[in-house]
Amino acid sequence: MEKTNNGKAGTLSLFRELEREGLRFLVIGGFASNLYGVERATFDLDLAIAPDQDHVGRLLNVLRRLGYRRLVDVNTEKAIGDIDRVDIQRIIGLESVRVKNGRDVDILIVPSTQFEYLWQYRVDLEYHGAKIPLPNPVDLIHMKEQSSRPVDLEDARKLRHIIASKKRR
Repeated sequence: MEKTNNGKAGTLSLFRELEREGLRFLVIGGFASNLYGVERATFDLDLAIAPDQDHVGRLLNVLRRLGYRRLVDVNTEKAIGDIDRVDIQRIIGLESVRVKNGRDVDILIVPSTQFEYLWQYRVDLEYHGAKIPLPNPVDLIHMKEQSSRPVDLEDARKLRHIIASKKRR
């Protein structure tokens, strides 16, 4: 298995490893928007996961195997430390964590009830032989509209347009 997470090959390895681990996660952010048809460059991968110690620990183990090392608090951009010495409870207590290695992975810790809802109504897409769990398009739009980032608001607008054009057909 390749040890880098750059480009499509690295992303596919990550998805396959997460699936092999049986982890419940959702791909959110720009990558999810792309899979629904919104064209925009994105340089990281955003994953949502419930605040479950076992799942967070197993997710970090997968990332460790793929060569990820440094953790950063996304909101403050302060270093958290090395993936080998991280306190999982500390990770769960943060809103989001960035794990660094070429193509960064942002982990959004979603409250259990919200995650269960998103998981129940998710869409599983096939991407180059890997199964990718996504929030359904309407839920993804709502997630993006809750953000204050202009790129997320633009994604939400484009996703609404895509959904509306499919309904007209």
